[in-house]
Amino acid sequence: PSITITSPRPDAAVSGTVVIAFTATTTYPAQIAATEISIDGSAWRVTSTDSTDTLDTQPLSDGRHDIQVRVEDNNGKSAVSRIVKINLANAPSVSVDGPASDAVISGTLVLSFTAVPVAPADIDMTETSIDGGAWRATSTGSTDTLDTQEWTDGSHILQVRATDSNGKTGLSREIKVEVRNKPSVSI
Repeated sequence: PSITITSPRPDAAVSGTVVIAFTATTTYPAQIAATEISIDGSAWRVTSTDSTDTLDTQPLSDGRHDIQVRVEDNNGKSAVSRIVKINLANAPSVSVDGPASDAVISGTLVLSFTAVPVAPADIDMTETSIDGGAWRATSTGSTDTLDTQEWTDGSHILQVRATDSNGKTGLSREIKVEVRNKPSVSI
């Protein structure tokens, strides 16, 4: 027999639930008796069908993983596919919607952001960090109200972190803002 993984392609970026498709063949008159899959060299398990397997990638860590499938015919002969490496990205994505980078701010700042989990996960927690300091819970799941009067005038770095129901975290890019709370005097 022979077996080839047809999807996903090598080095594909995947997340959530992925259908692993493969083609298994035998030499007549032999027939396919079993197809199995192994992730990262783990124990072989029976595939969902004789041409696909549905893989929930949520329990796996983000990064590179190896997929391999095996076929056995009714004569006891078997073959394995080449290993296909995939790249998992299941961490939530986080983007800051406002303020814009390099904005000049004062007083009360409403930091707005968007946190999107990879299905079927949900966002469990969102936090902000100012100047790389301790993470603190946000006011809501899409905003944080910050009193810049407590900060020194000058440049500050804001970042948002989201944690999903699988414990995976995603970070926004850092946003630099300029705080100017001191009154200006002109003569």
